[in-house]
Amino acid sequence: MEEESNEITSELYDFLIHYSSDHVSNETRQEATRYLRVIAELEEICDCCHRITNRAAKRYRKNRFINKEIEDDIVQFGENVERFIDFYQSRIQSKVSAADMEVAIDLEDMINEKRRKLRKRSVNRMTNNSAEVHSELIYIEIVNNFERIANHSKNIIQSLPKETT
Repeated sequence: MEEESNEITSELYDFLIHYSSDHVSNETRQEATRYLRVIAELEEICDCCHRITNRAAKRYRKNRFINKEIEDDIVQFGENVERFIDFYQSRIQSKVSAADMEVAIDLEDMINEKRRKLRKRSVNRMTNNSAEVHSELIYIEIVNNFERIANHSKNIIQSLPKETT
């Protein structure tokens, strides 16, 4: 799927660059440039998903399992990030309002705060049980990649055309 996303990204880049280099209005050229950034952000999200999948697979290969509470934390954190993805997907074919920007900022702030809490709890667990350090480091990588997805999601919202007031 990672290779497929790279191919699609390349095709979209080629199309938008060709589209924006033809004799089009400045406004159309600017819109194409905005969508080039959206494509770049979506590709970064795909890369984060690939890293998350690799980290999860590594955890299982090395028999580094986590308890139910930690697993629930990861699932809940992922669901928060999924809400952000659903949010930008619902706006991708329309113009973004000032209220939409506020929601995006609130979502990212909430996700950043949750990441800080999860990392702090992970560090505390490592301090109390040094045998689990490798599992916790993989856990932190997964959480960090989810947070990166939220950052890219905010960048997508910021790149989309804005409503005029």
